[in-house]
Amino acid sequence: KDSFVVYHHFDVTTGISNAVILKDQRYHIVSRGPINAILARCSHRELGGETVFMNETDRLRLRDLGKTMAFSSDLVIGIATRVEKELPEGGVDKDYGDLIFKGFVGLYTPIRVEAAKAVNLCAKADIDVLLITDEFPETAFGLAKSVSIVRQEDCQRAISERDYLKIDKGLFVSDLHHYKVFSRLSSHQKQEIIRY
Repeated sequence: KDSFVVYHHFDVTTGISNAVILKDQRYHIVSRGPINAILARCSHRELGGETVFMNETDRLRLRDLGKTMAFSSDLVIGIATRVEKELPEGGVDKDYGDLIFKGFVGLYTPIRVEAAKAVNLCAKADIDVLLITDEFPETAFGLAKSVSIVRQEDCQRAISERDYLKIDKGLFVSDLHHYKVFSRLSSHQKQEIIRY
């Protein structure tokens, strides 16, 4: 049967993209985005073709699985849905909750050979390399790992804008050599890091 997208919206703050699709005279809300943001909006999950309640243990386990996937992919997104008989009030701009978690999608983009070579040359010259990106933290760490800026066993994580705001600036500057990956920082914060 025919279906068509009624609305589509991307929220730059959360990284969540919502689409409302009309199919079989019902409105299917499809949300996709960063693992944590999607899981926070889900009350159920699909398991073996059945919809089951998602408890906090399930949520944490799925989050950890998604993070593990992100370390070996460039991008991992969560996908969740909900079906309504009528067009939801607020359309697609609304922050939908009570979604059913459907799964993860891992996307891999090969790293350019030139980027890996440049990082390798810098390492041989004893030059520290940082990655500052607009990707989400797990994706940023996966990218940094793929070009050898960090190693899996380093157990580091990307510093996000939220982390950066919480860090004492004096301690941050003194420990800067421990931080290699920065994600989704404001322009001002990026400039501060470069100055340090």
